[in-house]
Amino acid sequence: MSNPTGQCWRRDTIAQRLTSKSGRADAHEAMQLLRDVAQANTQWSIIYGTTTGEIAVTMGRQYKTSHQFNLSLTR
Repeated sequence: MSNPTGQCWRRDTIAQRLTSKSGRADAHEAMQLLRDVAQANTQWSIIYGTTTGEIAVTMGRQYKTSHQFNLSLTR
């Protein structure tokens, strides 16, 4: 993979993909992106819904199995 901005290929891939989507991704797209940049030693991937309190956790690169949590948000 080319490295156009001189950063880590993982960071560059994430930046390029988010730039192409105007910086936005839903939870499914975000987890797909983390899967695409995972390394052999990736232990977990987590998506945080900062406005909803929803959390999706995938362990051991098992991206078909996601554990869902919901935190109550306070203001």
